[in-house]
Amino acid sequence: MQQLSLLIVMLAALIIPIIMARFKVSSIPTAIAEIITGIILGKSFFNIVNPNWTLNFLSSLGVIMLMFLSGMEINFDLFRKTPGKKRDSKSPVIMASQAFGLIVISSFVIALIISRLHLFSDILLATIIFSTVALGVVIATLKEKDILQKPVGQTLLLTAVLGEVVPMLALTFYASINGGNAKRLGLIVFLFLAAFFLLWRFKQPFIWFNKISKSTTQLDIRLAFFLIFALVTIAETVGAENILGAFLAGMVMKLLEPSETTEDRLNSIGYGFLIPFFFIMTGDRLDLKNSFAGSFLVATTITLVLPTLQVARNLHAITGAQSDAFTLAAVIVCIIAPIVFNSMYKLEKSDLIKQKVNFIGTNTLTVPISQQLYKNWYDVRMVTDNENNFKTYNSQVKHLEYLPTLDAEALEQGGYFDCDIVVVGFLNDHKSARLAQIAKEHGVKRVIASQNNPRLDPKDVSALREKGIEIFNSFNVQSSVLRALIESPLILRMLTDTEAGLYEATVLNSRYTGRELHTLPFVNNITISRIFRKRKPIDPHGDTIIEYGDHILFTGDRKAAEEVREALRGVN
Repeated sequence: MQQLSLLIVMLAALIIPIIMARFKVSSIPTAIAEIITGIILGKSFFNIVNPNWTLNFLSSLGVIMLMFLSGMEINFDLFRKTPGKKRDSKSPVIMASQAFGLIVISSFVIALIISRLHLFSDILLATIIFSTVALGVVIATLKEKDILQKPVGQTLLLTAVLGEVVPMLALTFYASINGGNAKRLGLIVFLFLAAFFLLWRFKQPFIWFNKISKSTTQLDIRLAFFLIFALVTIAETVGAENILGAFLAGMVMKLLEPSETTEDRLNSIGYGFLIPFFFIMTGDRLDLKNSFAGSFLVATTITLVLPTLQVARNLHAITGAQSDAFTLAAVIVCIIAPIVFNSMYKLEKSDLIKQKVNFIGTNTLTVPISQQLYKNWYDVRMVTDNENNFKTYNSQVKHLEYLPTLDAEALEQGGYFDCDIVVVGFLNDHKSARLAQIAKEHGVKRVIASQNNPRLDPKDVSALREKGIEIFNSFNVQSSVLRALIESPLILRMLTDTEAGLYEATVLNSRYTGRELHTLPFVNNITISRIFRKRKPIDPHGDTIIEYGDHILFTGDRKAAEEVREALRGVN
């Protein structure tokens, strides 16, 4: 019987996304569909799945993995303040803090009201429960909307993180005090110290792990699970919740700066196997007969985190019927809220921005490129130390500034290192190289520097590339174009054609990974010429499996190609 229940749950986890894709159900997150399926399969309806040790164990691993991956979703760059500049009042950090403050105030007011109505007497516990946000549902909704890495996505994510962590810590204090273990509160500090120690201890070895890791060892994945179980064990030992330890483990892993491939593997293990057990078994345990009437009392509350209710039940601070009522209310809200969000939310200009690109230096090459990027939803800024160039191009460029001196201090104060890409485009190679190195030293992920002398010293170029600086040489480009014109005029026509062209996209959208090339929905609108995987070329065939991080070169109609690029690049 145990094996049959396990098989049914695994079958449900397999067919739920298939059915949703077949009937194009996009307004409800997969997590909520899994909870509803659990309700149908559980004691509320057919009662064909009975909780047992194996399912409970996998469900516990699922919630731990969910919290770990939630910790890995935080963009810590948002917390880094640019020296000499005040934090923008509309930054995700500030807006999320303000939003959660309103949530806490609203939760306290609701707790007071239901206390006065003699529906629930513990005001503190009610405030904790109402201020809790279902982080897993929020992440699932943002991922499926493809806005997790956008400003609005990070704001909602950070609000949900606060709604998960703050009530979690408050519940830990509540449980320790009401459970007679107030003296153990001081031990919780050791959990955070342990997280800091693991981050410090593995920061450098993790870089080495990536160099020696093989397909049969997967050291990055082994380290991830070591971090999870180490901090979960410490959390339970000091009296904190295991999900807090898992969340801290995810934050530590994120700060170790794992590769995109590592993150994709961990997401595959979590969302592909363990996490569905947690959501399905949550619905399976819900008894609608006992909770239906009580749910109407809390149907307008904020979405609840299910482990919080379990802790409250263990403390006998809330009855089983009350817990089921809160759970059902959470399910109702989680179904309605994503539908309203998906139907009403429209992407604003700030959400359409692809990348921030800053140009240092203005000339007849960089100015036209900046104009084209700006039209294609890139956030572009330009700066020059040439006053004549500033007067010439100021009317042509949206965000062009003049600085008499271009050095590290001036560029940093101007916020020119706060971007995704810096392009240094001076005719003076030495000046370009110097400023490119400064940009790299200030943490810019991609730095492109022009080096125009046809007699460039290969050692100098190699030195720049070793520092991670990409080189643009107009002489080589002109030579390549002339050669293409002579040898392959059709290719050059594709490159310069205004209707069709040669395009490149990196696969960052996990919904297209692990699929054969011929199954991609847009494959008939483009022609894929080459795939680069780990910098090695692959000749594409219909049965070629797409992997995360693949660089795809393709040709096609400009409009169709732009849609394909957006689809492949959409981080979720």
